Amino acid sequence: MVVVGIGCRQLWALMFLGHVIRGVSVEEVGRFWNRWMHQYWHQRLVGRPALITPEENRAMVPFIWMLPGREFAEASELLHKASLLRLRDPLSIDLPAARRLANEQPTAVLSVLTKLLSASEQYDAKKDDYLELIRQLPGAAHLLEDWERICHQLSRLGMSWASELLSIGRALFRHN
Repeated sequence: MVVVGIGCRQLWALMFLGHVIRGVSVEEVGRFWNRWMHQYWHQRLVGRPALITPEENRAMVPFIWMLPGREFAEASELLHKASLLRLRDPLSIDLPAARRLANEQPTAVLSVLTKLLSASEQYDAKKDDYLELIRQLPGAAHLLEDWERICHQLSRLGMSWASELLSIGRALFRHN
């Protein structure tokens, strides 16, 4: 893999992970993760055969949203170990997938959303999408800090309704 240039690796990540796997079932994507992709990404993070670039790491984002819950949590940890380029593509934030994973892996979902929002330069979100997400989350007190980080990033990105989401989250997570 060392002989393959950065551009080729980035193109592979974008084309294969972002598009080819798109029509595959969640279970099949999970098997692909367990058979090969988890080990590959981990090895790349430690520099074998070459360090993963921020561009490649960014290309992994659409793929991780397709994973089943346990595998998503593993991928979330790996995503945090490498840097992301500034994101100009709001499609990296897949709220329908976040809602699918929210009850099973709430900490990982909020962690990935925080990472993506903090790397974003622009974002045009709908309040209703985040209201639907919070309805899917368990009302566990340990999630409040992550929710506050998300609301802070939404506010930074100009979402005027972020303070309302923050209040809703504080009420939900403190009362449970």
